[in-house]
Amino acid sequence: MIQNTPIDNMEKKRKQLRGIVTDVDGILTNGQIAYREDGLQTHFFSALDGFGFFNLIDAGFVIAVISGRKNLSAKYRAEELGVKEIFLAINDKFPVLQSLSEKYNIPLEHWAMVGDDVNDIQCMRHVDFSFTVPNAHHSAKNTAAFTTNRSGGDGAFREVSDWILAP
Repeated sequence: MIQNTPIDNMEKKRKQLRGIVTDVDGILTNGQIAYREDGLQTHFFSALDGFGFFNLIDAGFVIAVISGRKNLSAKYRAEELGVKEIFLAINDKFPVLQSLSEKYNIPLEHWAMVGDDVNDIQCMRHVDFSFTVPNAHHSAKNTAAFTTNRSGGDGAFREVSDWILAP
C-alpha cells in the first residue's frame, strides 16, 4: 500500500473507522465487461476480496457497494458476501454516503472510500481514508490518500480490508 498524502493521527483515526464504501468496476472487478450473446454482462470477482468483506463484517463494519452502473452481477456478489447496502446506477455517490452516515450514526470521517474514477472523488474528499488502485483515473489517484499495490479485481479490496483491520 502506498500512502499518497499524510494523515494526522492516522493510527487513532484508522481504529475509529466503522464503515466502508466501495465502487465495483475497477475495484472489485478489473473494469472489463464481457457481453453474452443474450446481451447480459459478465464480470469476474476476486475470491481474495470476498474474505476481505467477511472479515470487515465480522469486525462490525457497515459495508456499502455503490456502482455507477446497473450491474446485476455486482448485486449478486455483494448479497453473497453479506452486504446489506447495495446501490446501483448511482451517478452522484456522495448523497448516498451522507444518507448512510445518518442511518448508521457513523460520522463521515469514520468511513473509508475505495474508488477509481471521477464519480468516486466527492466521497473520497469527505472521508479520512480514501483508497484507489494503480490503474485508476488520474483524478482519483490524485485525490486518494492511498493506492493499493494490487489492481482492481485482483485483491485490491482485500489489501484495503487487511490494512484497515491490522492490529
